[in-house]
Amino acid sequence: MEMALDAELLAELRARVPALGAPLVVRSSSPLEGEGRWAGAFTSYVDITPGQIEVAVRGCWASVYSRDVLERCENEGIDPASLRLAVLIQPMIDFEAGGAARASADDVVHVTATSGSPAELMTGWVAGEEILVDPKSTVPVTGTRVIGAQPLIDVADLTRHSRKLLGEDLIEWGYATKFGVVLLQCKRTAAIAQSAAVALPTAARESPEAIAAIRLAQLVRRFPGWLGEEVILPWAILVADDSIPDDVERVKIAPAEAREDARILARRIVAHAWGLPGERAYRTAMQAVEAVRSGKPGEALLERIVRGTVIDRKQVARLVALLRAAEYGAATPGRDRWEPFIFATAHAYGERRPAASVVEGIGAGRARFVDVAEAAPAEFDRRVLIVQQPLNTFAPLLWNAAGLVTVGGGAGAHLMEIARSLAVPTVMRCRLDDLIENGADNFLLGVDGNEGSVSVLPLRG
Repeated sequence: MEMALDAELLAELRARVPALGAPLVVRSSSPLEGEGRWAGAFTSYVDITPGQIEVAVRGCWASVYSRDVLERCENEGIDPASLRLAVLIQPMIDFEAGGAARASADDVVHVTATSGSPAELMTGWVAGEEILVDPKSTVPVTGTRVIGAQPLIDVADLTRHSRKLLGEDLIEWGYATKFGVVLLQCKRTAAIAQSAAVALPTAARESPEAIAAIRLAQLVRRFPGWLGEEVILPWAILVADDSIPDDVERVKIAPAEAREDARILARRIVAHAWGLPGERAYRTAMQAVEAVRSGKPGEALLERIVRGTVIDRKQVARLVALLRAAEYGAATPGRDRWEPFIFATAHAYGERRPAASVVEGIGAGRARFVDVAEAAPAEFDRRVLIVQQPLNTFAPLLWNAAGLVTVGGGAGAHLMEIARSLAVPTVMRCRLDDLIENGADNFLLGVDGNEGSVSVLPLRG
């Protein structure tokens, strides 16, 4: 911000800008913004006078070095120094309404509208009004609370034309009586691959089937990753969770040595838990884990899981400590084979809470409540993020998120667009105050972006 503009450029701006009138909009512009994951990344300014142009241009360029942009660059493998940010200066329109609109494959247009400028809706501070315009553009003759019938039809037509002519199905728009509906931006939304949930038997929360599935779902998120699956699950499926600690004193040992020691100790514990020798015990244990994961455990296995067994607590604590040492400094794993199972378990046996669907798909994992914009933590499992409002500053956290749940806000926010581009299942307007108050980390969430719901299970017990 302390860098002065090139003298020749500054002179040209001072000569040309007054002809545009006042007030002005000074907007950042980058080819990256054609991708949803860069929505709202760079700064733009509204209600600018000609005398403020130099500062506004510097501000647009400086936004390349914001924490948000730098973290997005890191996630995308882009060198920030390679970014070339243009600035667009144009007359400002005093909009009566504005928002976003998206055309779906069946020609239904999903419109989000707010009174006045759409800026606060895009940045997540206001929710706006959600309106569906069918393929025949049938809308109430009086329009809606925010915008009249004809402007609403015009928004839908503009969205469909954008998709037909440019292949871009998402627009940002504004409306003023003098100009009608104005196109502000358009882009193509990402296609989202659907994940299939595991089919679990319909049973009561206290049934052996439910107890087995819930215990396994809890374990795979308390001890995520391939090593946790190898050294914890084979015996822990038979053990009550209150005998397995999460927090242990760190063992000062090299990760490679910790992995080897963990495998050796785990085999001894597995043999004791199943009452079988060596490799036979391990094979039996892994078959049992797979039977529960596939929703097909036999009665004998269920009886054994419910009955449980007792393991030496010191050995358990030592094994957990070795696992943590082996994980130290390791990269955060991506989506794994357990997420569909965790979703199915939460969906079948958890508490279902209503929400409004934004991004389709299913996702599941431990919850994480975020209320302050901060660097993404080095966590070893993918979380379901909970935020009060869908603010742009939370964008970097979405790159390895299993799902997104907002308490407030609207579907037109840039954060929702980013979630869609990253295929993060998303719902909004879901009440999770009790989870936030009691520590969101203590719960598993299953996000259903297709039907619009969140299923809640405790992480322990």
